[in-house]
Amino acid sequence: QLPLVSNSFPVIALMLKFMHRLDHLSELRQAMMDSEEDFTLVIIITGADTCTLNPVLEVGRYHRQDIQRNCQFIDMVERKRVTEDDEFGELHVDFNKLNQ
Repeated sequence: QLPLVSNSFPVIALMLKFMHRLDHLSELRQAMMDSEEDFTLVIIITGADTCTLNPVLEVGRYHRQDIQRNCQFIDMVERKRVTEDDEFGELHVDFNKLNQ
């Protein structure tokens, strides 16, 4: 199991972004660095439908050629403080960054 960068995920409609840091401890990075090693990354996401509470299961399979290197998602969700003493602020979503 790969460790995730964050334990909380902002949910926008039906979109989630999961991140795994490809540092020197990452087993995925080690497999990617060995050009002779063929691998398949299997991602399984489970949850519950917010309306019916029915279980939802999604399985994705990715091969070496499916993974883009030297790329990064642009963060489109940020927390802005409304007042100076505001501890948590408000979440703002910039939908203009959706396809960047």
